[in-house]
Amino acid sequence: MLHLPSYERVEWVTLQPGQVFLGIGAYVGWHAIQAVRAVGPSGQVVAIEPDPRNRLQLENNIDLNEITNATIVPLAAWSHAGKFRWRGDSAEPV
Repeated sequence: MLHLPSYERVEWVTLQPGQVFLGIGAYVGWHAIQAVRAVGPSGQVVAIEPDPRNRLQLENNIDLNEITNATIVPLAAWSHAGKFRWRGDSAEPV
């Protein structure tokens, strides 16, 4: 799905080789794949994606692009500490 030999530039972030990029809510990996290419083999990308369906596609896209310097984390980030129940299209406090 996301085999990207070239990619759309993201103006709001300027990554350099060797840096670490943290993608919160990585979805299917558009920005993660762009970030991997920008940070190069000496950099690292951490992609956080809580939704199992999106995460599976993210994993497939990472594999399709032969990316080895990305870590996918099956968690969510929220503005408050605590536990939440994930229901695919929404989250609610437990």
